[in-house]
Amino acid sequence: MKTEATIAIRQTPAKVFTYLNDVEKIQQWSPVKNMRLLTDGPVGVGSRFTQTISVLGQNLESETEITAYDEPNFFALKSISGPMSFEQHFTLSPTEEGTKLDAIIEGEPGGLFKLAQPLVAPALRKQLQDQLSKLKQLLEG
Repeated sequence: MKTEATIAIRQTPAKVFTYLNDVEKIQQWSPVKNMRLLTDGPVGVGSRFTQTISVLGQNLESETEITAYDEPNFFALKSISGPMSFEQHFTLSPTEEGTKLDAIIEGEPGGLFKLAQPLVAPALRKQLQDQLSKLKQLLEG
């Protein structure tokens, strides 16, 4: 299952990238209820987090790892544990007005989510677009 969303944000890629990767701000725009960095040092490839994410009204615990980190252009992460196996990619491209942000989530739902997959895909697409809209509002506000 693959979900994609794109949005234009009137801020530089550097500012958008910094905001996207700020552990203290992630709860403001994403379904992450809480997140804790498990590794030392600055955030980058190999950094691991434990997090609780709200997906379709369910709180899911998972551990994730950053798999690519090219500031301010691209970063990716993947789940290491949890009920849903997923990878998420963010690509930031400069535009005349600011930044084009492309987000992609690819994954396989497990458990009850697997049975409800025809309902899960459109709900995840809406949730991802809502996240990017909230991010835009916060960065442009």
